[in-house]
Amino acid sequence: MILAWKFAPELRRLPASVSQLSGFGVTVNFERWAATANSAGRGGGTITASDLQSAVHLAGADRALFDGARVLWIDDRPEGNRWERRVMTQLGARVDAVLSNAEALDAQRRADYDLIISDRSRADGSPASEGVAAALAGGKPPVIFYIGDATLPLPNGGYGSTTRPDALLTLVTGALRTNSAEATASAESRDSSARQ
Repeated sequence: MILAWKFAPELRRLPASVSQLSGFGVTVNFERWAATANSAGRGGGTITASDLQSAVHLAGADRALFDGARVLWIDDRPEGNRWERRVMTQLGARVDAVLSNAEALDAQRRADYDLIISDRSRADGSPASEGVAAALAGGKPPVIFYIGDATLPLPNGGYGSTTRPDALLTLVTGALRTNSAEATASAESRDSSARQ
């Protein structure tokens, strides 16, 4: 939050309690989003509008990371994450939502993704890891599991796992930041090699 305060002067002008915010190109009704998350049992407790507001502020302060990022979202019940996908899209990411492991594998053949977000199981009983096995094995792109059960362990190779929408935005921002830093280091290495 300190970084957002320091680097986003427009945040200083926000009132202490905001039910809807338009900023960084994002318009969200935090009260409705929190109510939806709580009614779905997300977070294993109460998620407040303030929790979501803080997460969106921090993600918005790093908006350049989202701009043009490709996100593959695998969930057989996408209605449960419409608010989260909306925020990422408004921040500039392209979010491709698929319903099954087969669709996920097909999407990964057609496009290079910067990030994969997945639930842990499919309605047909198959594990979600089938749709992201190559990414989990190679670490690219990072895979974040957005799940309903906080007691499930993080699969080997996973970047992170959460039940909370605010923590999801924090994980997504961190994964995109890591990708950006690795891309910069790789480009600098190629440039250095080319000069020698």
